[in-house]
Amino acid sequence: GRIAFLRYNPRAGEGQPELEPISRAVTFGAPLSSLSVNCTDDFLLASGSSCDVVVYDTQTGRPLQRGVGVHSHLINISRFTNSLPHIFATASLDQTCKIWDLRLPLLSDRPIKVLHTSGPNVMCSFSPNDRHLLCSGVGDHLVQFEVPSFQMVPKSFNLCGLGGSSAAVGRYGRARFRRSAYLASSQRFATAATGESVVRLLSCAGAELGAFDFRGVCLRPLLGRPSSAPTLAAAPAASPTHWLPAHPEVSVQSLKAHPVFGDRLGALLQFGGANLAGHVAEQPASSARSCVALLSLNP
Repeated sequence: GRIAFLRYNPRAGEGQPELEPISRAVTFGAPLSSLSVNCTDDFLLASGSSCDVVVYDTQTGRPLQRGVGVHSHLINISRFTNSLPHIFATASLDQTCKIWDLRLPLLSDRPIKVLHTSGPNVMCSFSPNDRHLLCSGVGDHLVQFEVPSFQMVPKSFNLCGLGGSSAAVGRYGRARFRRSAYLASSQRFATAATGESVVRLLSCAGAELGAFDFRGVCLRPLLGRPSSAPTLAAAPAASPTHWLPAHPEVSVQSLKAHPVFGDRLGALLQFGGANLAGHVAEQPASSARSCVALLSLNP
């Protein structure tokens, strides 16, 4: 629950630190789960295992506003818009997503909009053009709102049609937490759930654009890869001269879209079952059980 504010010095000489602390680390007051900086780099938004949200001054590290009890359950994630420096959203396990304006007091009864999502929320994000807001939670819980009308569009998403499951619990008896990310074009987004190996691609209008299953796919480390390498690559803790073998037990833990290229997507993968080192010759026994995979969405 501690936040450190650092300043990057690109002109640091040899032996000088490039990162310098701005102020002493501040304590949020609970385990952190989300940090978000606004589009002008003036404010840092923090939330976590509490019903509170805090906004800090990035130049001094000092708290500017604290919203106490703004939700009735934990706020897993909070996000600024991409173009409006004072507007942000908080998504909570209390089945609501609330929109706030920093120019108004952060009081529990003073959000500028309360969105009822009909399910607990583990993430929210604005599209790059700020015309949509996406919330996802447990199982196949996924809703999208149009901005600024905040109408739900479409009325529902059909994830089962792309090989999904409506169950909230995965095959290992653990809750499936859904992650979603808009692509840079703002017209499409990717979504995946922990405990599953499939990343699904949908349009903001709800059209099913396809799916990719990481199970049984060989991944090649990015370092040293030739130009003729496949579009799917990974950067695990392994020698760049070896491929990661196809693995029967793989799940997607997180998604991140490229900020510029609308056809690039990163996925944090976790492998289960046997240690990967047992499948690849000359790899150390400490080979990672996870990797970051980069996916090109163009054929």
